[in-house]
Order: sequence, then C-alpha cells, then structure tokens
Amino acid sequence: MGLDLWFREDVARILAATQETMQASQARGGINEDYQQGFVDALRSVAVAFGVLPLTQQASKRNDWMIVDG
Repeated sequence: MGLDLWFREDVARILAATQETMQASQARGGINEDYQQGFVDALRSVAVAFGVLPLTQQASKRNDWMIVDG
C-alpha cells in the first residue's frame, strides 16, 4: 500500500475548483438553493479535514481559501 501525501495548498486549489464548478452549474439554473448550501457545507467539511478553511462566508464565494497552521 502506497503512502498518500496531500499538500494543503493543492487541496485548497481542488476545493476552489470544485466550488467554481458548482457555481457555474448554479448560474445555468441547474442547482437549487438547498442543494447549493449542502454542497458548500460538504466542501467546508473536507476543508476542515485537510486543515484548509474558507476565509469567510463571503470570501468562500470568491473561492478564497486559507491554510490553517497546525
């Protein structure tokens, strides 16, 4: 079994890209508000697991993520 190694900066970029995809789908009218909130909540959960968090609710809408020292 290999060693999985993740850099938090890479995880932050992956989360931002995933959120951008969701927002693009929403702009086309394909996602309702409840789904969007659940999606964002799931991204935050993954971010916490990897030590990466959105700066603020407003900043996360711009795909700004920060690395948590620890």
